[in-house]
Amino acid sequence: QEEMCSALLFILRRALPQLPPSLVAGRINDIVAALTPVFRSSSSEMIVRQALQCLSCCAEAAYEASARPNRKVLRPIFGYLSDPRSAVRRQAELSAVQLLQKAREDSQTIEF
Repeated sequence: QEEMCSALLFILRRALPQLPPSLVAGRINDIVAALTPVFRSSSSEMIVRQALQCLSCCAEAAYEASARPNRKVLRPIFGYLSDPRSAVRRQAELSAVQLLQKAREDSQTIEF
């Protein structure tokens, strides 16, 4: 089951940047709802890292569509900044840095 989950996350991660940003931004709640069980149940570093990368893609698409990611996107990214697993923590740091660079003018995201 872990291999299947990993493969599906890989496909999602590769597909998100290819889709129109407005489409991704419009479906961001659905994407987050699909990824939430992954964060709750997975102990696999690789799967958590891939899910964080998917959230980063969603956040980037939201900014490109002149929208902004909601707290459901931000909470997991910032929540994994203190993860004891170094690979997960590094991915969360990378995702947070990318998000904050895009959010320079979005004071609400910066305050979160």
